[in-house]
Amino acid sequence: MATSTVDEGGPVGIKKELREALDAIVSSGTFASQGRLPHVDPQIKVQDVGAISLPLQESQLRQMMKQAHQAPYGKGSETLVDTAVRNTLELNPGQFELSNPNWDNYIKRACTCVARDLGVDSPVSAELYKMLIYEKGAMFKPHTDTEKAPGMFATLVIGLPSPFEGGEVAVKHQGKKMVLTTLQHGFSYVSWYSDVVHEILAVRSGYRWVLTYNLCIDPSRPCPTACLHTDEARHLHRILKTWLNQNTAERELSHAYYRLDHEYTKANISLNALKGRDLASVHLLKEISNDLNMEIFLAVIAKGQMGPCRYEEPYSRKSYRSSRSYFNIYLENHNAGYRGRSGAIHALEQIINTSYEVDTLVGLDGCEVMESMPLKNDNVLQMKCFDVDPQEDYMGYQGNFGPDATHWYRAVVIVPRDSIAHFLKVPTERSGPYTESTCQGNKALMIGYLAKSLAHTPDDQFLIKTLKDLCQEVWTMSETGPPGSSRPPRVVLPEAVITKVLQAAIISKDPDFVKDAVGRLERNLSPDFFTWVQEQTAVGLITFDTIKDIGSIVGILSRTICSHAPAMEASDFHSLWLPFLHHLVRFCEANSIPTSTPDYQRIFAAILKAYINNYVGERPSHDGNYVRPTVGHGCADCISLNRFLSDPAQTVGRFSVNQKRRHHLHLRLDAAKIDCTHETERIGSPQTLVVTKSFPRHERDSAAWGKRKAEAGVKLLDFNKRDLTGWFGEEYEGLMGMVGHGPSSGRRPAGPVPNRPTRPRKRKAADIDVVDLRDD
Repeated sequence: MATSTVDEGGPVGIKKELREALDAIVSSGTFASQGRLPHVDPQIKVQDVGAISLPLQESQLRQMMKQAHQAPYGKGSETLVDTAVRNTLELNPGQFELSNPNWDNYIKRACTCVARDLGVDSPVSAELYKMLIYEKGAMFKPHTDTEKAPGMFATLVIGLPSPFEGGEVAVKHQGKKMVLTTLQHGFSYVSWYSDVVHEILAVRSGYRWVLTYNLCIDPSRPCPTACLHTDEARHLHRILKTWLNQNTAERELSHAYYRLDHEYTKANISLNALKGRDLASVHLLKEISNDLNMEIFLAVIAKGQMGPCRYEEPYSRKSYRSSRSYFNIYLENHNAGYRGRSGAIHALEQIINTSYEVDTLVGLDGCEVMESMPLKNDNVLQMKCFDVDPQEDYMGYQGNFGPDATHWYRAVVIVPRDSIAHFLKVPTERSGPYTESTCQGNKALMIGYLAKSLAHTPDDQFLIKTLKDLCQEVWTMSETGPPGSSRPPRVVLPEAVITKVLQAAIISKDPDFVKDAVGRLERNLSPDFFTWVQEQTAVGLITFDTIKDIGSIVGILSRTICSHAPAMEASDFHSLWLPFLHHLVRFCEANSIPTSTPDYQRIFAAILKAYINNYVGERPSHDGNYVRPTVGHGCADCISLNRFLSDPAQTVGRFSVNQKRRHHLHLRLDAAKIDCTHETERIGSPQTLVVTKSFPRHERDSAAWGKRKAEAGVKLLDFNKRDLTGWFGEEYEGLMGMVGHGPSSGRRPAGPVPNRPTRPRKRKAADIDVVDLRDD
């Protein structure tokens, strides 16, 4: 049994070791940075002002300020203008131009410096956001930056040459503070992560002039790989292994929450959105989870308190927390909580009630797994987790209810897989009218998560058992009860989730589980399911033996395939559908099932007919229209040529002219890209240019069709002729004829024959018009 003692009111042992091991993980970068840049004139041109010279002259600055507007800020879901909070002038990118062609490369070099400083390994791109002008007295109260673009993780400010004093950027994060400055007489940069609280201090004299950029990484790009070979990583691996090797009943922790350093919104919390040390810690845990039996989640956790507040705050009154230096967080254009205009966390005079909750639990991909879970403070690794500056939602007095404040934090969650069932089922056991509906929704989310997880860890018996138990619970609850019976709200699983459950059931090789999943399907299976089947059989994870005793699934496969076959993509036949049929043939032979059995026969016939019709298709034909576009020139030779090109009855034109005039017609035909051939018949004097109207696209299509026809003919011979005859029935001759194995000549064997234009008759030499353009 793990040894535990009490230290400062909390248990230690594995919990303390795990906390210290995670605390020891460091990022190669910091949360903010600054630096000097070489002097490169961006060649700024401002609308209605013109080119701006460097260093900035007050006369031009005054003109720019006339074009600028007061910069707004965000408060909850509102966008406000209040110079007591933000006193800054701004120009939008459409109001000015950076005309130096080398400026983009200059910014790329600045991004490289910032990425190094912040510890970001992925390529960083910069998106121009605003030009800002701070005159004397201008400032911006403490706030965080909105993530204004996909993949945005930081802000970059380029300081432009302009004399000023003051205007420092004071940044604070996780109890650490820095003061950043831009140069007065040169180029420089300052940068910080988006969620870092920062304040622009008042400009004391002159004008602070800057360009601001949103720094982004590709949101779909995989995170940098954490190194598993550092001492810190090996130490963490040993501690986790020791913890997981303990008997579940003896573990000090059933699961663990570790608070993250940065703030993330519910919409963007995922592995790819993590920053700095958070990214290093969670990515390392993910890598270790590939070796040890544990699941990693991310969570938004909350501490709620209720009690009387000292007073409600008008902005003009002194902050009731003025004795402590807290930063005010304004979230621009994002309703994620508001600390109040004074910037203080609301202090409750008396705490009547305190509660802890997991507001949202997500997988590392950001997909929601659960909401409104209870949180036991003992499962949080940090003893003072809720003592750091939080993000706050505050609600004042409302009728009979007193104020309450909810403080939000973000955490990584570590759950042993053998405890996953208990961890995930706890939230479904809560009672009450509100939580009843929430718990049922949680079950649907959990089933989707577990089924998706099993696609990556198909042999995980803990996950399989948890999924089966949860599905049985949901399906049992969904059954119709006796009249008047009281049942919880019915859980409706989306078809996509049921398909994932079916895949997990097939992988688990549990026929009863497969039957239950099949019985819940209300629609045909999607083509993605068959792609998955082919992929799994190709790597040997499943075989048709897995479902040989499940009669109902063959009927569903048959109905689904017959319905989908006419729309099957030509590109899928060789990679998916034909290999699928060969697997099915071997399955039938191994289990003494005649391929002529109706459901199987319909599967073979539907796919192979679609192969012939969709992949090979009918012999291409052209529309028989011999009218061609004319060439754009008005000389006598071109007029004669155009007369021939626009005549629907003429197919060959002969132009007897000298070499210079023939060359002119050659050039005109080539330039106009007319569908025709034009060659010189080197007989007589002058020689003759022979122009023949042609159908080159039709010729290319015909050649491609011939290649597909020959290829399909070979592929069909891979199947037994007796089987093909049985599958196709009366259509055998016509279908095989389409691929060169019968009397058919490329036409579909059944259905109406489409109307085709009448081909012009072959003309005799006497019918060919000769245009004589000889010199007189």
